[in-house]
This record gives sequence, structure tokens and C-alpha cells, in this order.
Amino acid sequence: VSNEIKWTEIKKNVYNVDSGEVEELKFLRLNNIDKYNKEMGNVDLADQLRGTYRLDKSTRNRKWWWSIMFWSVGVMLTNAYIMYLKVNMLEYGVQRKDLMSHHDFCKAIALYWINPEEYEKELKVAA
Repeated sequence: VSNEIKWTEIKKNVYNVDSGEVEELKFLRLNNIDKYNKEMGNVDLADQLRGTYRLDKSTRNRKWWWSIMFWSVGVMLTNAYIMYLKVNMLEYGVQRKDLMSHHDFCKAIALYWINPEEYEKELKVAA
């Protein structure tokens, strides 16, 4: 991770309750922790995205294999969304603001799964 371990000074703007103003706070953090916080691995980002719109929140007390199935569907959706972003931004040069949010992406897939014929009609009308 790093060749040396040293303290780095971090500056962060925080709200001071006593003065009622935003002030700069300085504190020390180890360089390897700072590097990890700034450069989270793709696995951590994928887990964070998958955890946002979890499908298995209410299935914990049901059949044991439901949790595994919903977890795998969540991982599949998250990986598909990450690929959607990368392909559109890197290959086609589309700006991030012009792409669907994670919520809209999952919603579009769910609507298609629920009723493919109706959703295809909506897509054709919108295009």
C-alpha cells in the first residue's frame, strides 16, 4: 500500500457550534489511511452502490436462498450500472450529468422486467 508510514496534516472545513461559523480544522491522519479514503477500491464503491438500493432488506426471515439470489441480482445490477457509466463516458464521451442516476437505471430495468412490452412502447415514444 505504501512504502512508508507517516502522519499527514489534513484540513477540513467544519461548522463550529460555539462561534456559529465554518472554520478550518487541522488534524493528523496516517498517509495509508488518507490514501485509502481518497482512492477507494472498485469493490468498495460497488458495495456502496449495491447497499443503496438493496433488494434483500425484507427477505432476511424468508427462505435462506432468497438472500443469496437477491444479493447476486444486486451485484449484477451494480456491475451493469458501473459498466453503463464507463462505456458511455470513456468510449462515447457522454458527460456524467447526461447519464441516468443509479436509481433511474435500476428503476428502468425493474420496469422492463415487470412489463417488457409496455416499457418498450414507452421507450419508442420517448425516442
